[in-house]
Amino acid sequence: MVKNSKYVEDYNDQDWEQIAEIVPTKDAKKCNKRWLFIQKLGGNKTKWTKKEDLLLVTLITSNGARDWSTIAEKLNDAMLEYVQNPSLDDKERTTFTARNGKQCRERWLTALDPSINKKQWSLKEDIDFLEKWLAVGNKWREIANLIEGRTESQVKNRFKLILRREHIQQKLRPGRAQVGGHPSDHRRYEREG
Repeated sequence: MVKNSKYVEDYNDQDWEQIAEIVPTKDAKKCNKRWLFIQKLGGNKTKWTKKEDLLLVTLITSNGARDWSTIAEKLNDAMLEYVQNPSLDDKERTTFTARNGKQCRERWLTALDPSINKKQWSLKEDIDFLEKWLAVGNKWREIANLIEGRTESQVKNRFKLILRREHIQQKLRPGRAQVGGHPSDHRRYEREG
């Protein structure tokens, strides 16, 4: 379950001073706060279910994309109700996993927001992206803000794909010396002169 749970089991979970002695750079208050966070919110990294996605979209549609901790609370309440009282027509088997505000925000901004462009990248978008990358470097969030409808992770993944394709093409060209030897060698895209 939780990596440091054995310390809490070895000691009484109220002995935060003793637990803090084991955890370097943390005092008793920080250890207690972290433990409560993990226990209450799960520190959960499980895959989102379709039901969670549907509920999150519904909550954001009705309440707006703000106050993420309240949205997470409502989502958790709704999911707990759903798990405790499953309907017969639901085929998806679900267990309750608490989500926190940060997880809800990230899920919305990276996957569920309808303004996200999920279509294949066009050549025009690639050129626009590479021009922006030449101007600002590997600042993915800044580039994503400059390209409409693309997320930070989409931008970063596209860059890696372009490098990988360039690397493969360099290897396949007959009679050409191999440039770099690693996909991260991006000298071809550096600004000339």
